[in-house]
Amino acid sequence: MSTLLVDAEAISLRQRLSPTNLSIPAGSLTAIIGPNGSGKTSLLRALARIERPGGRVRLDGKDLDHQPPAWRAARLGFLPAGREITWAIPVRDLLALGGNVFASPRQAEVVEHLELGPLLDRPVDRLSTGERSRVLLGRLLLAQPALLLLDEPLSHLDPYWVLWVLKMLRETAQGGAGVLVTLHDLHQIGRFDRVLVMENGRIADDGSPRDVLTSPVFERVFRVPAGAVADLCG
Repeated sequence: MSTLLVDAEAISLRQRLSPTNLSIPAGSLTAIIGPNGSGKTSLLRALARIERPGGRVRLDGKDLDHQPPAWRAARLGFLPAGREITWAIPVRDLLALGGNVFASPRQAEVVEHLELGPLLDRPVDRLSTGERSRVLLGRLLLAQPALLLLDEPLSHLDPYWVLWVLKMLRETAQGGAGVLVTLHDLHQIGRFDRVLVMENGRIADDGSPRDVLTSPVFERVFRVPAGAVADLCG
């Protein structure tokens, strides 16, 4: 039986996310899908306790709203959808905000696998959007949080990097973390353990990739025939 990592009760954001309950086991890789404006980002922000959301989130049994900032920063990593950075901080220093870049073999692997070495001395604001995406994701992975909330982490990435990042997120989940990813490209959905379908600020469906893609809910939410993209699961 999987260990419960997150227990969210009645989390909400005014006019964007209806009161929602959600449990997340350790070691899970979850995709959040839905049309634009359906509440995908709002769900992540409510879980991260951004914008004074309602409800309560327990991480490792502890109420996030009552933990010191240092504890929260060490246990929870949030990647916003925006990749704009105007601060001319070197990549090396930005990565250091997530921990010593080469403090452990695992952290050295993050730098190597995301090919961040050649970027270490470059200012972050001079990187391409795709390069900044890799750097910002690398910063979170270096910190090794228990819960990763990633808003469109595959956007702006070349196909090679989409596959590499998914592989790294799978390995992160296998290491015991909970990883939630908002996703637009349904071609990658079969790589996830679980899929949440958002509709009008609520979770309309929750299940395995194949079950979700063949459900009447998917047909209603995305306005395509149920089963039309089920082959994406392999």
